[in-house]
Amino acid sequence: MPPNRRIAAALTALMAAACASEPPAQPAPDLADTQWVAEDISGQGIADGVESTLSIDANGRASGLGGCNRYFGDVTFADGTIEFGPLGSTRMACPEAAMDQEQRFFAALAASRSYRQDDLTGLLYFQDEAGDDVLRFRRMRKIEAAE
Repeated sequence: MPPNRRIAAALTALMAAACASEPPAQPAPDLADTQWVAEDISGQGIADGVESTLSIDANGRASGLGGCNRYFGDVTFADGTIEFGPLGSTRMACPEAAMDQEQRFFAALAASRSYRQDDLTGLLYFQDEAGDDVLRFRRMRKIEAAE
């Protein structure tokens, strides 16, 4: 094989090896216009039959069900960071398990500073300032824009 072809073949092999060894860039999850349900709150799981949900619209508004009460508030997110503004909620009384889960859920939202999505499972994780997972969600659905 002529020297130029050997060099070209070697460069091609090196480029292929380099590309194969680098993990592909992972896009951040598109949080706008999505709905999620919590599967775990601060490592304590969730109560049987109690749902804590999160919807985020394109205008930076968060809403959902804490476990007992509906809630709403502002959220900002970009480049893997997330921060919730003060949340307002209804004030219904519910069974103790639902109220306890709701308090843990609201505290975890308030502590959230970053997020990541597992590309294999599709699960969404929120982390606190120390980088510890405080919430794990599974996607309920993508909200379709109104026509």
